[in-house]
Amino acid sequence: MNEEDLVKKWLAGALSESERLSFEGTETYRKLQRMDGILQQMKAPDYDVEAEEKKLPTASQPAGVVPIWRRNAFLKIAASLLLVLSAALAIGYMSMGDETIKVLAATKTTTYLPDSSEVVLNNASSLTYSKSRWNKARVVELSGEGFFKVSHGSRFDVKTSSGTVTVVGTQFNVKSRAGYFEVQCYEGAVKVRSNGSEQILKKGQGWRLIGGLSAALELGAGDGPGWMGNESRFESVPYGQVVEEFKRQYGVKVNLVHVDVNQVFTGSFTHDNIELALQSITLPLNIKFDLEENLVRLSGDR
Repeated sequence: MNEEDLVKKWLAGALSESERLSFEGTETYRKLQRMDGILQQMKAPDYDVEAEEKKLPTASQPAGVVPIWRRNAFLKIAASLLLVLSAALAIGYMSMGDETIKVLAATKTTTYLPDSSEVVLNNASSLTYSKSRWNKARVVELSGEGFFKVSHGSRFDVKTSSGTVTVVGTQFNVKSRAGYFEVQCYEGAVKVRSNGSEQILKKGQGWRLIGGLSAALELGAGDGPGWMGNESRFESVPYGQVVEEFKRQYGVKVNLVHVDVNQVFTGSFTHDNIELALQSITLPLNIKFDLEENLVRLSGDR
C-alpha cells in the first residue's frame, strides 16, 4: 500500500495494526505529528455549552431557531476541524508530490531514486521526480550535471532542457548547462534524443551538443567523469564554458577583460586548489589572472 492510501486510512482511523506501524515509520507521519503540535497551539479554547447556557437569562426562542451563542460555538468547532483536515491533506499532498534535490555552488551530493539507482549531482544542479508515481512514470528531470548508476534491470528517462536520455541498467553522465549538452556512457548503453536526432551510446562513447553543433566523443580511461574525482576536464570546449564551470566549482565571481570566450580549450583544472586551477586554465591561452578573495580577474591580450 502506498503512502497516499495510508494517509487516507489514517485520516479515517481505519489503519490496521501492521499498517499503523508501517505508517508511523514514514516521514509523512512525522510531518503530520509536527503539524498536529502546531495546531494544538492554534485551536480554539474548550467551550462548555451547558455551563455557558446556564449563565444566560432565560428567554423564549422560536421553534427551530438555534441561539446565536450556540451557533458561534458550533462554528468554532467546525473551523478547528476544517483547519486540522486542511493541514493534514496539505501535508499529504506535499509528501506525495514531486521530490526535488538541489545542490548549491561549490558542493556535490549523492541521492537515491525509488528503485535504488544512485545519482551523484555536481554543483549548481537539481533533480526532480515523482516519488508516489515512480512505478507509473519513471522520469527524472535534471538541471545541471549528474552521474547515474542505474540499478540492474531498472529503466527510466532523464529529461533535460536540451534532450532526453533513456537508460537500462547502466552508468552514465549527463551535463545540461546553458548552451551545453553532453552525455557520456561508462557502462551498458544509453539512448539520447535531442534536436530531432537520436544517438545510441555504448561504453566509452559520448555525444555533445554546443550551440546547435553536435560531435561524437571517445572517452578516456576511467570509470566516471572527472568531476567525480574533483577535477573538471575539457576537450575542445569554448573557453566561456570552462570559465562558467570554474565559477560553479569555486563559488567565485569572474571578470573577463579582452578574453575571447569562443576560443577552444583542452585541458583540466582541480577543485581543491584555486591557484593551481587558475594556472591550468590561463597559461595554455596566455591569459593573466588576479585573485582577490571571491573575485577573479582574467585578462587577455588586446
